[in-house]
Amino acid sequence: MRRTPLPTRFSTSAFTVAEALAQGVKEDRLAASDLDAPFRGIRFPTARRPADAVAAYAPRLTYGQFFSHSTAARMHGLPVPSRIPDELHVTAIQPVRAPRIPGVIAHHIRPHRAAITLLDGVRVADPVAAWASLAPLLSINELVVVGDALVRRKNALATMEDLLRTTRRLRGGRGARKLAAALAAVRPRTDSVQESWLRIRVMAAGLPEPQVNTPVLARDGTFIGFADLCWPRHGVILEYDGEQHQTDEEQYLKDIERLEAFMAAGNRVIRANKSHGPWHRAPIARVRAALLRELPLSGGPGGAGRGDTPGKW
Repeated sequence: MRRTPLPTRFSTSAFTVAEALAQGVKEDRLAASDLDAPFRGIRFPTARRPADAVAAYAPRLTYGQFFSHSTAARMHGLPVPSRIPDELHVTAIQPVRAPRIPGVIAHHIRPHRAAITLLDGVRVADPVAAWASLAPLLSINELVVVGDALVRRKNALATMEDLLRTTRRLRGGRGARKLAAALAAVRPRTDSVQESWLRIRVMAAGLPEPQVNTPVLARDGTFIGFADLCWPRHGVILEYDGEQHQTDEEQYLKDIERLEAFMAAGNRVIRANKSHGPWHRAPIARVRAALLRELPLSGGPGGAGRGDTPGKW
């Protein structure tokens, strides 16, 4: 038997049973096999159901409810560790009732603590609030990585002031101490999760803290590029080779030219990649050796950081 076509909007996205009935769709049509029922009262075209349940549940959000916690963090594109289950979190602003639906983890929040934004028309916890809500679940280092992503160099979602304001507001709450400890180690201007973890490993190894994405100048003062991690006083640069080196030949060639220019300006360039393992012990050992050398390198990342000359601690 040929199925009755659905209204166009219902054939491409999630919709409520009530909406469909109001548009004249019959109950037996809503029970057809080409429609999935991920949540009570919701239908979704089976062939187009996304991996994330957010799109399927969004029509059920009522006034005073919003996606939160790890759900919100992932919606904002933040690097939530894969060990955190991909569960659906919905928070209700008191006195609104939290949903009681299988497959949904419900939360309550007081009105003055709610921080909400719209993402593609859907109510969701703002990026900084999502970061803060992860504090009970993540390690301090993992919180640092997510915090770095919020204040990254390109398309930042927040400022350091935003993170500080939220951390202060949540003092005394669950995970507040971890959040404060993480904030102390968050640094703006990062470009990737790998760069953040590399900086964390460097610090864990007891080395001086590097500058992040420092502008490097040639000997004549012209701008060359940004160094992932840099110790300007020693003319030492640590670069992370990401996946683009394998997938984007043009970017790979540009990076090679940039690194050669760094070296021509008198810098020691050390490279790390995933083949070195999660702790990057080999490149970090080379950085240590470079920083502890008795003789300074000639030249340095001119103009980088505070303009310190190489070879002076």
